[in-house]
Amino acid sequence: YGCELCDETGKTDGFGQLGYNGENFLEYDMKTLTWKSLKQQADFMQDKWNSDSSRLVFWKIYFTQTCIECLKKQVVNGKTILRRT
Repeated sequence: YGCELCDETGKTDGFGQLGYNGENFLEYDMKTLTWKSLKQQADFMQDKWNSDSSRLVFWKIYFTQTCIECLKKQVVNGKTILRRT
């Protein structure tokens, strides 16, 4: 999982992807704010995770706010470290 921030436009995006045994298994859809099964074996997780509305809200906030705030801090910290050399 992670997030992206465009310096030029300020547009943000987030993504959540889970894998199992080297294959994509489950992903968070930012448009529908739900988890989508990518393998039949993940259907039970999709159903369980999508039935918990508080968990879905958590991921929305995480990808659109928390992750972006952390990303911005990492960029500042990275610039500071690079300037030391």
